[in-house]
Amino acid sequence: MTSWLEVEGKINTRILSPNTMYRACLIVQVAHHRTYGLDVEPCEVSIEVGELCSRGTVILSHDACTKRSLEHVCDGNKVKIGGSRSRLEDMVSRVGCERKDGWLEIALSDFYNEGLCEKEVKMSLREVNGVHLKGGLIVEALEIRPL
Repeated sequence: MTSWLEVEGKINTRILSPNTMYRACLIVQVAHHRTYGLDVEPCEVSIEVGELCSRGTVILSHDACTKRSLEHVCDGNKVKIGGSRSRLEDMVSRVGCERKDGWLEIALSDFYNEGLCEKEVKMSLREVNGVHLKGGLIVEALEIRPL
């Protein structure tokens, strides 16, 4: 239980293969019966690679990922989810995709590692504006994988 949610990770591009496109994802699970406050305010997600930065928002809720009317990309396929949009959903730019193992995968961004110079890759998920309590989020990893 917390009112301030912040998950951060860093990796240096020298560890990654050069001349390769990568996707950074946040892997989480929402405890169905013990979850509260995660769908009240969208979380901010970001990835920075050197000077380049990609930002967006996401609702950490299985309902947002499985029932609401949002169009998003999961593994390169466009997915349309049925239902009606709410005011909160209009503020969301990213949606998690449920994997076969039940975890939610939230794509933060794709990036290309040229391998010419070292850069730091910084990934984050934050919800620090809301004053309500949040609970029931399980974070497995911030994952970087080649495409």
